Amino acid sequence: MEEPEDEEHLRFTLMDKSPGADLALVCHALNEDQLETWIRHIKSLLDMQGHFLRGISLLHALQTKSPQKIHCR
Repeated sequence: MEEPEDEEHLRFTLMDKSPGADLALVCHALNEDQLETWIRHIKSLLDMQGHFLRGISLLHALQTKSPQKIHCR
């Protein structure tokens, strides 16, 4: 199916960056509002994932230094 060139800006690709992964998803929004909504949600999820991973890394570093003093609630 041929897409009109003016709709190219409504398309983006999500790529899995996991080691050994070979996955790419092409997303094509129907309009600008949908595109902006998708981008906003994806950015929010990536931010949340980054915060989680930083928290886990910090917890691991703290436990490595003083395992008996760390208590998770």
